[in-house]
Amino acid sequence: MEGYLTIGEISKLTGVPISTLRYYDSEGIISPLYKDKKNNYRYYSEIQIPELRIIFYLKRLGFSNDSIKSHLKTLNYSHTLDLISQLIYDTKQEIKKLQKLHKELVKNGEQIKNLISIEKKINSFFIEESEKIKAIYVTIAESNDEEKFIRAAFKKLSLYTLNTEKELLPIGICALTIPQENIENKSCKENKLLYMKDIKELTEKITLPKRKYACVYCKGSLLNKKENIDKLLAWIEDNKLTKSEGDILLHFLAGPGFIKEPKEIMYIIKVPIDKKSWVTF
Repeated sequence: MEGYLTIGEISKLTGVPISTLRYYDSEGIISPLYKDKKNNYRYYSEIQIPELRIIFYLKRLGFSNDSIKSHLKTLNYSHTLDLISQLIYDTKQEIKKLQKLHKELVKNGEQIKNLISIEKKINSFFIEESEKIKAIYVTIAESNDEEKFIRAAFKKLSLYTLNTEKELLPIGICALTIPQENIENKSCKENKLLYMKDIKELTEKITLPKRKYACVYCKGSLLNKKENIDKLLAWIEDNKLTKSEGDILLHFLAGPGFIKEPKEIMYIIKVPIDKKSWVTF
């Protein structure tokens, strides 16, 4: 019809899908100016374009149908300006969220690339020099059900980071500690879960000194950690290195969320070694 826009034409002009325009009509949000009763064709006017765009923006920002109807009923220049100002603010907030999501996705992508590279090094031994690290920790209760209390420690630590840093527990920044006396007593039981980052609000802190570690990349259930620790201790002895005093670390590289089997985690076992023996290695 002359002077009107078909539903297809107004869809192209506004970017609002035809199905969405039909939905707006059925919900009483905005209807075509004219409907042909013979063929049920819908016809719109160019003056409806700004209103349709505002509706589309409001829907994308999560406004309910009732809220949109309320806005449209009181639409005038002043109200439209207020509404656009609010949309600008909400859009900026949404952009910030998307930028944060983008940053997290890029970071996770890089971490996964690194994990793919590390996966090829499973069971490989190496020497690492670590700088001093300040960390917070959660104590792991003594129990025969080791995995249960490790999960409980992770949950507690996750709540710490969520409340203080407003983010989920990052990967690659947690480690379990096995006290030296446990190893001497032929036990591999952990006593702490470390988050290797300082959080000022928390008091349960520990400092890992600058030192050398003999390390091995591992993949599998923590139930097999004793076998891996024994292999690393044997490697240290075979290479005439000297184990120094200090806890053994099980540094987590990846866990559930990156692999199919939750128990097939990737981690590094780190045993502190004497600096002099490392120099001659």
